[in-house]
Amino acid sequence: MKLLFNTSIFWGIIIILFGVNILLRTIFNINIPFSRILIGILIILFGISFILGSKPTTKNNSSVFNSAKFDTTDIKNNYKTIFGNSIIDLSELSDTNEINKTIKIKNVFSSTIIYVSPELNLNIKGSSAFGMISFPDLNNIYFGSTSKIIDKNSSDILSIDIDNVFGRVSILYK
Repeated sequence: MKLLFNTSIFWGIIIILFGVNILLRTIFNINIPFSRILIGILIILFGISFILGSKPTTKNNSSVFNSAKFDTTDIKNNYKTIFGNSIIDLSELSDTNEINKTIKIKNVFSSTIIYVSPELNLNIKGSSAFGMISFPDLNNIYFGSTSKIIDKNSSDILSIDIDNVFGRVSILYK
């Protein structure tokens, strides 16, 4: 089941069927509700993949179908949360090498809370589609992208790059 979603063959077949549907509609005046059938098939395949082998996993920096808490003991450059919840605690960062880098966070159909220190300079780039990103200054973004710089008169800058789809990301001071 996973092989079907991980190859371009699946999407190639979908595009071919879409083209055949247009030809049938144009030449023979046969109307097949292709989009409804496709959505139904995708929902069925998604349900089957849940039943057959979607085990909750939490690896080094990813949480899939699970809840996870990532702390400052081992900071990663990338964090991913898919169909789950995660807490990323960056409030205890002290080493300059850990602070002066970019951390990328991807959130899909999930909720992620990011804790940061109120003394840090922050450079936050957020992109959201049908979701919400809540910034420490209490501004929110629901659709689109934005960039925020929060200056605390410190030489160290923590850069956070967030991609959010159908989820919620909250950046909070701790």
